[in-house]
Amino acid sequence: MKSITYKDETMGADYIIGDIPANMLDERSTTAKQLIEKVSEVDDTILEKYLHAQGETITEDEIKAALRKRVNSSVRARTRRRSSP
Repeated sequence: MKSITYKDETMGADYIIGDIPANMLDERSTTAKQLIEKVSEVDDTILEKYLHAQGETITEDEIKAALRKRVNSSVRARTRRRSSP
C-alpha cells in the first residue's frame, strides 16, 4: 500500500505517490482493518477471507468492488427513505 500526498498549491489536482510514513503505519493498519470489516458486510467472499484468513489475501480489486457496492447500497437506501410518504 502507498500514500498519496495532495499538493495544496494546486488544490489537490497534483499529488505525489510514496511510501506510508513510519509514524502512520499503525493508523494505516487500524483503518485498513475497519475498511475490510465494513466492506465484508456486503461481500461474502471478502467476509469468508476475513473470518478464516487461511493465507488468502483480499485483493485491492475486491476491496474496490465491495466498497462500490456498499456505497451504492447506501445511496439507494437513502433515496428510498426520501421518496417514502
